[in-house]
Amino acid sequence: MAKFNLRAAAGSLFFGVLLTAAVPAVNAFAQDIQTCRAEIQQHQKRVEKLKVEDVSRYNNEMSKISSWIEEASVLIEKNEAKKVKTLSVKIGVYIDFVAASIERDKVMRNATEAESKLKAIKAEYGKLDAQIQQLVAEEEVLQEKLASLKK
Repeated sequence: MAKFNLRAAAGSLFFGVLLTAAVPAVNAFAQDIQTCRAEIQQHQKRVEKLKVEDVSRYNNEMSKISSWIEEASVLIEKNEAKKVKTLSVKIGVYIDFVAASIERDKVMRNATEAESKLKAIKAEYGKLDAQIQQLVAEEEVLQEKLASLKK
């Protein structure tokens, strides 16, 4: 008859509990890495959309963002989720800054164009107003001549 080994049973039980606790932790860690990878991919897509715009004024920021995305990709391969999360926040803030700056530039450009159009319209209005005043004065002169001819 086999002898029951308490020490072996306790070791097996301990190993089973350890595995039971470790599997969810490993799954959570894998999920963190997947989340990080998805965030970095989203950042990359946003960068590609920004590159369609005129970002020449923001080349320095775009270079930083690109290098951080590359660094994050390396960190993902090294399974360093915490560092990737921190870097992801930084990348997101810089992308938001560049996007807002580009939008501001567009609005300013449109405002400048609208202001130029308004100046042109005001100048045209001024010319037309002067012509009207001249025509009114000429009409008054003609009215006076007509009145003097009738006398």
